[in-house]
Order: sequence, then structure tokens, then C-alpha cells
Amino acid sequence: MTEIVKLSKKDIDNILTKYTIGTYVSHKHIPWALGNSVYYLNTSNGKFILKIHQDIKLSRLKFVLNTMEFARSKGIPVPEIIQTKTGRLISKHNKEMVTIQKYIEGKEIKISKISTIKNTARTIGLLDKALLKIPLKKKSGRKLSRKLVYDSIKVKGFNFIEQEKQLRKNLRKINTRKLTRGVIHSDIGSANLLYNNKRVTAILDWDDTNESYLVYELAVILSYGFTTKNRILKNNIKQFLKEYQKYIKLNEDEKKALYYMILSRQLSAASWVARQLKIRKNKHDEGLKKLLNSYRLFNKSSLVEFLTWINK
Repeated sequence: MTEIVKLSKKDIDNILTKYTIGTYVSHKHIPWALGNSVYYLNTSNGKFILKIHQDIKLSRLKFVLNTMEFARSKGIPVPEIIQTKTGRLISKHNKEMVTIQKYIEGKEIKISKISTIKNTARTIGLLDKALLKIPLKKKSGRKLSRKLVYDSIKVKGFNFIEQEKQLRKNLRKINTRKLTRGVIHSDIGSANLLYNNKRVTAILDWDDTNESYLVYELAVILSYGFTTKNRILKNNIKQFLKEYQKYIKLNEDEKKALYYMILSRQLSAASWVARQLKIRKNKHDEGLKKLLNSYRLFNKSSLVEFLTWINK
């Protein structure tokens, strides 16, 4: 379970002794960061983001942070991880692992205008192209038909288990040998992108970074913000993929896989959000409603229709 780690001024004062970023001024918990305990932090030296990393092993966290630093070195807009006085990227608070990032100005916006869609696609294309230079450690790819939802999660009017059964059958049809593999962010949705003047200023929340299929990166971003309440924004998807493919070209197998991966992402993300809301007794379920609505819209469309939109 991901429960909030509450930090007092005294706790943060203790954490700050390990850094050279000034003295404590204020801090505030970020409630929509469900996977970890994350705080806005103000010190005498400026603004930062303090994150308590939960349910993650040290070796994996190091991999995540090293990937972030690699991407930043290639000019990708990634927050800088502040080093401790001893030059480490990770510090400890009690038994919890802590990182502090520089705060980056920007805000979350709807990826709806063509200029924003193109800039977002360009940023992700450059990111994936850069991360392809990282050598892979695993010989085989991620199993696509893995378990997608939590059995205990129930949402009125939506049967997760029945939807999962059909989707897993379709995922097994994907020829994974035809899909390009690499290190990907794996969680780039609109909530993890900051913008300033319609340009991406920061890619946030890298905790799900892993070796996977590049097309899954696209499935994640296309799972959010590319639908309205009643329809799929087909032209926006087409424009996004057209711009992205200036950096990484998709083959026909990857385009087919993209359709099912979008559904996979929407279903698994909705299940995860529903579980987190239940754990934290959080009533703010707008994100869950939007995910389920997007899933329903894509699920009503066929693979053939999807390929028609993006290949026009």
C-alpha cells in the first residue's frame, strides 16, 4: 500500500542537513501524487520538490535516476536531481529513500492545439531517440498479456475483470518480435508534462521507467487528453504520430500494437487509480472517470478504424 509519509518541519530540517540548498521556509504535500509522498519545498535558496520514494528497491531507484540524468545530459527537459553534500542523488529519512529535485516553472495544459501537439510529440520523439542509446540488460521484452487489473477493485457500471479477459486475448496476437525495444519513461501523460508558452519545460515522475517496447510510450501519452466526453480526437492523434515519426518511424506491426496498448494502458491505469483512491479514501475521482470514458470510446472503435485514422 502507498500511504502518505507525513513530514514535519523538524523532519525536513533533518533532511536538509544533508544538502546545501539553504534553510527551511515552508513545505506542502502534493495530494495528486498518489504513487509516492511528494512535497513542494521552499528554502532560503529557492523552490524544490521533495519526494519520498515508496515501494521501490534501491537498485531500481538508481536505474531511474541514472536514466533521468542521461536524458538531461542529452538536452531533454528533465528536472535536475540535487546532490547531497557527499555527491549522492539519494538521501535517507528514517528508512525511506529521499530525492530532491529543482522546481521547474510550468503548468499542466490540455494537449489540444496543433502547436502543442507537435511540440509534445517532438519532445517525446527526441526523448525516445536519446534513450535508445542506453544498452538493454534484458534479452526479451515485457509480456504484454500480463495481469492488468486488481481483482478486488470494483467500480459501479464497469466490470474490470471481463474487460481484461478480452483485451488479454487481443494482446497475445501482437508479434512482439516486430516491436522496437528500449528504455522508456513509461508514464508520460499530460499530468507528467509541464508547459510554458505551449512548450514542454519538464518531463516529470520517472518512477515507472523500464525496458519495454517503444510503442508503449506512445500508448501512454495517447491514453490521456485525446478524447472528449463523446468522441476520440482522431486528427490530434494523427498529427501527434506524424510529428513523432520524424524521429522514430513506426512499422505496421507497431501501429497495430499501439491500438491494443492504448486500451491496455487505460484499463490498467484506471484499476491502479481506483485502488489508490480506495487506499487513501480519496473522493477526487475525476481522473478515474476520464480514463474509463476514454477506454469506452477506444473500445467502441475497431483496430481497422484506428489504422485508417493514423494512416490517412
